[in-house]
Amino acid sequence: MGELDPSDRLNQACRDASKYPSPSTILKKTHSKHVLQRYCDYLEDNDAVLFEDKSRAQLLFWELWPGEQGFWSMIIKDLPALSKHLARGQKDPRCRHVFLESDHSRAPLNCTKAMLLFLLTYHQVDPSFLDHLFSFGDQDEPVDMCLSQFHYDDTLIINARQPLVAPLGRSGREIRQSFLLRAVERAPEAKWPWSMRQLAAYHSFDVMNGRTLWITVKGNDMMQKRIVEDTADMPALKAAIGADVVALFEMTLYTLLTYCGWCEESWRWFIRDIEEHIRPILVKAKTAPVEREPHFQKPPRRADTMLSAYSRHNATGFPSPGVTPASTGMSEKREIYDYVRNRTSRRRFPHISNLLRMGSWFSRGSSKMAEEGKAKTLVLEMFNYKDLQALNIAGQRIEEARLTVQLNVITLQAIEERYSHLADSDWDGVDSNGNDPGRAKQDTYDRHKGFSKATNQFLPKLRAITRSLEIREAQLASLRKRLEEGKTLFESLLQLRNLQVGRIYAEHERQSAMVMQNIAYRTEQETFSMRVITVVTLVFLPPTFLTSFFQSGILEWKESQNIDGPWNLRDDALKLFVYICIPLTATTFAIWLLASKLRDRRVGCMLLQDDLADSDMGAGRKEGYDGAELPVWHSPS
Repeated sequence: MGELDPSDRLNQACRDASKYPSPSTILKKTHSKHVLQRYCDYLEDNDAVLFEDKSRAQLLFWELWPGEQGFWSMIIKDLPALSKHLARGQKDPRCRHVFLESDHSRAPLNCTKAMLLFLLTYHQVDPSFLDHLFSFGDQDEPVDMCLSQFHYDDTLIINARQPLVAPLGRSGREIRQSFLLRAVERAPEAKWPWSMRQLAAYHSFDVMNGRTLWITVKGNDMMQKRIVEDTADMPALKAAIGADVVALFEMTLYTLLTYCGWCEESWRWFIRDIEEHIRPILVKAKTAPVEREPHFQKPPRRADTMLSAYSRHNATGFPSPGVTPASTGMSEKREIYDYVRNRTSRRRFPHISNLLRMGSWFSRGSSKMAEEGKAKTLVLEMFNYKDLQALNIAGQRIEEARLTVQLNVITLQAIEERYSHLADSDWDGVDSNGNDPGRAKQDTYDRHKGFSKATNQFLPKLRAITRSLEIREAQLASLRKRLEEGKTLFESLLQLRNLQVGRIYAEHERQSAMVMQNIAYRTEQETFSMRVITVVTLVFLPPTFLTSFFQSGILEWKESQNIDGPWNLRDDALKLFVYICIPLTATTFAIWLLASKLRDRRVGCMLLQDDLADSDMGAGRKEGYDGAELPVWHSPS
């Protein structure tokens, strides 16, 4: 049995399209069986991720047919309709665009697996195009780490060309290439208005008859609309309608520039937005008044030195002349007083409140001095961990953008290198016998000259896009360096902030210790006074009691002739004394006990309120640290 005709082989491959890219579906083997099997395995593994169900399948064809005066669109929704449209028994259109889309960049494609494999088999698409396709599909997070790449598999040389499929108008000598590009696009619905998007495209151009194929995969219809608009008024369209191969090639290069321009057009605005986003934080870090550290007094050597400092206040409670606001620190002392009052009440020392009243000067002072004390902490409140997190996120975005731009530059340079080589090569080639393959030598020369001219006009425009991307890459590199420097400075300021917060708390504790030391000293003085009073009372109380008793009239001394002995006890007076004195004493003790119980109950309620307030304050302080707010002392109400 002889070898099948290329047309029959293509029909057989289309019947086996579900096995693409197995060897039975490829007419010209350019990859090893191992590579083809690997692609088959990847397709099988990513089936559920890449493809949409049948109900939402929709392919858009944008085609220029011979004899027509413009492009026509066709929407295909299932495999039978696709097979009928492609295998219609006539030659391929002069230019065919096929658009695959999805709801967004991480959603399944709007076609089924069977439809895509049939399309790729019918057009004998190079399997390397699948490498770009695997960047799409249903994904929770972006994949492939900003990947951009370029593949080509030309069949210009006669010995390497594809089989000639005459019924479809395919000469087998094609420029075949595919690429994956990435760029940022605006996403107004998101909190951050930019989103990284990818675009994959496959392109083939028959150098003998100008038939062109574009397969475009993108996460929205932006490129579809752009291509439809551009091809409608393309300068080379009229000549392309007339089957001018050079004009069709020019139209192909124009379309390629549209794809390449897309990956460059939005970076300037992305860089501007991200710079505006981080500039306030960096400026705040650079202009922070770090020299304004909180003022701390030197600790006194003895408790009496603190008393002498207290004595510097006049009767109004304000500092005496010669005492500066910095040395008094009235606002800080007020906080210390409130803090000590809170702590002592929690420790169930209610009697100390009487002693604390002697320090009422804490609540007096100048409001201006209080504002100055508050201003010292406002410097610390300028910096928080939320800003540091914003800098980290911005750094990740900048690095992602820089890598994307860098890989785009490499991809565009590969495209430029490929077309530069094509401009200098023999487009049609000559076989080993020196025979021209299918056209007159003059026509070959003219076509070659037209291709080279179009390519030479295309390359400077492509280089301009590449240079623009290189400029954006330099901008992103500089912005990343500035961000790293600002981040380092910001972290240092946060460390300084934490150090100052610690120093403030340490100073508050030191001041609290000083106050407690003063209280202890005053308590000692009062205790000594109470001891003196107690001794005097113990000495004079018995005689005083006896004197009062003897003078009460209960006892009568021998001053009249009616008394036989030296003294006489009056029973009626004694009874009256007992009846009045003992109930009065018992009533006094009862009132004292009742007052003590009421006071203890009131103190218990105050302690319960203090515990609840401390719980709220502790939660607020924890929230403040998480939200990067400066924790402060709260005096009890």
